[in-house]
Amino acid sequence: MYNKKLLVICISSAITALSVTPVVQAEETGIFTFDEVVVSATRSEQNLKDVAASVGVIDASAIDNAMAEDLQQALKSEPGVTMEGQGRFGLSGFNIRGRDQDYVKVMIDGIQQPSGYNPGADVMRKNQNNIEIDTLQVIEVNKGPISSLYGSDAVGGAVIMRTKNPADLLGAGDDSYVGIKTGYASANDSFKTTASFANRSGNWETLFMYTYRDGHETETHSDGADTLGRERGAANPFDTRADNILAKVFYQANSVHRFGLALEYFNMQQQGKILSNEGYSINMAPGVPMLTYTDNRATDED
Repeated sequence: MYNKKLLVICISSAITALSVTPVVQAEETGIFTFDEVVVSATRSEQNLKDVAASVGVIDASAIDNAMAEDLQQALKSEPGVTMEGQGRFGLSGFNIRGRDQDYVKVMIDGIQQPSGYNPGADVMRKNQNNIEIDTLQVIEVNKGPISSLYGSDAVGGAVIMRTKNPADLLGAGDDSYVGIKTGYASANDSFKTTASFANRSGNWETLFMYTYRDGHETETHSDGADTLGRERGAANPFDTRADNILAKVFYQANSVHRFGLALEYFNMQQQGKILSNEGYSINMAPGVPMLTYTDNRATDED
């Protein structure tokens, strides 16, 4: 009986040692897990687990891992959130649980972005295509009414984005960072390159990012043939070029005061032929000859 009790005690001690050892190793190697912090739910930093609202968070590492070329690809795995549109006019805007357009507020670095505008014609459209995804550090999607914090245009939710700061690319102390990111998308035969530079020297921090994109129309896979006129199924040929510049500078005056200046410039130009209108005729008014489209071309700029 004595030997059996001794064996049980030895086994219990061994199990206890095994359960404690991983904790000790974690403390010795300095492995810590930090709670994810969001700001969209309360307009102040708060742990995601403490937020009552449904908030989706996509950070820069998730964007890179998904090799996302735009916001639509970055959000494709986020439940209840979609972005519609493609082709010449690009993405039409965010849709959160069935609500879109003026019901979803979009903000970047605390600045409200204009909603999409579509008069129902091939001219004067304005969609949310001027957001360069390579410059984003985090995307927060608040899936639900949040008008009390962001106004009546957030009845369907809000998409809050923050661009990268120098600290997001730098380590501790004085440091410098240089990076090049390039990619190719077969859907529209486009190439994109982003160059990034960040530096911290004393109380100064700087960041400069430049993105260049050169592509063509998004391919279609419909049943229509590559013909002229309204029966055309192939996409109209378009050439696209986009340039985006993000520059930031910060000065840490003391432990509680920080001053900064940010500049972002985006320009996209498209030129193409509207072959789907070739030969199409419309009635203008009684007694007025019919209008027929020939050699119809388009130039878009955003």
